[in-house]
Amino acid sequence: MNPSDRPRPIFSSLQDEPGGHASIETFVLGLSHHVDELQEAEVQRDFARVIELADGLAETSSTHGYEILSRCCEGVRNAAESASAEDLHKALVELTEIAHRIRLGYRGSV
Repeated sequence: MNPSDRPRPIFSSLQDEPGGHASIETFVLGLSHHVDELQEAEVQRDFARVIELADGLAETSSTHGYEILSRCCEGVRNAAESASAEDLHKALVELTEIAHRIRLGYRGSV
């Protein structure tokens, strides 16, 4: 694999803030659980639950310095509001990729 083909890590904008490391660590370590919950709600076509989960993740993402993930959650919310299974799936694939890149960034900063 060409190094330029690898996903680029995403870092928290708050990673250099004093005392923020533990909070960011807790958020990043729980991120896969949030993604799993969203994917499960998608499979069940529970659009209301997707909206609820996306809103919660958007808020905590922003709080922990991951604005890109917060914006992606807004896309997931919009797709769920339109009840478009295809758009929701695309938005969740993007969210999953961003979550992966966040985990790469976090592991690289430890």
